[in-house]
Amino acid sequence: MAIEIASTTDLLQVKAHRFNPGKYLLSGFTVFIFVALVLIPLLEALGRRVLQVGIPGASTWVQHFTLWLGLAGAILATLRGRHLSIATTGTLKSKSSLSVSKRVGSAATLGILLCLTWASIFLVKFQKDSPETIGGWFPVWLAQAAMPVAFFVMALLVLWNVSESLTGKLTILILALMFGPLLALLAPEMRHVLMTPGIITLVGLAFLGMPLYAVLGGAALLLFYSAQ
Repeated sequence: MAIEIASTTDLLQVKAHRFNPGKYLLSGFTVFIFVALVLIPLLEALGRRVLQVGIPGASTWVQHFTLWLGLAGAILATLRGRHLSIATTGTLKSKSSLSVSKRVGSAATLGILLCLTWASIFLVKFQKDSPETIGGWFPVWLAQAAMPVAFFVMALLVLWNVSESLTGKLTILILALMFGPLLALLAPEMRHVLMTPGIITLVGLAFLGMPLYAVLGGAALLLFYSAQ
């Protein structure tokens, strides 16, 4: 009987440890957005056919709900460590090699996410001056504000999960923060030089296990930066 009680207690402790209100709220929000994506076109079609009345800005709502759904899914994947990446267990045998590759990939991912956060903030600030709305009442800039919020939350999750020690987290953060200032110091006429080595570096990081979304995001940032 004592063994059964101990086992039950351990099980309750595991369940309590795994309970994460933020994760469940985000999952609920994701389900809500998904249901809305299904219902809006359906109600729009039925309304126009039966009542001759549609939903104002239905297509624009669907576009931005799709954006929100993708961002919410990205946060959930980051929270659970389920992003697509190239497996490194077959090429990196030792634990030390796997640890180093994880830290390097995490630093690069964090740097890319911080750059995406910064870039999306500028996009939202630019859009804020526009009178464009969704459905005639919801500002477009407010809908797009989900991007910097999501990228920043993902960056925090990457930083939190990269190491158990504060020193490890600070090291990764410092490495990640070096990307932006170093790129900003480069003269505009020299920026195109970064394209080829940057893409090669991203491919190498992909084979070290960096998530593929970070590889694609980094490539997009390089293309935009080189074109300036």
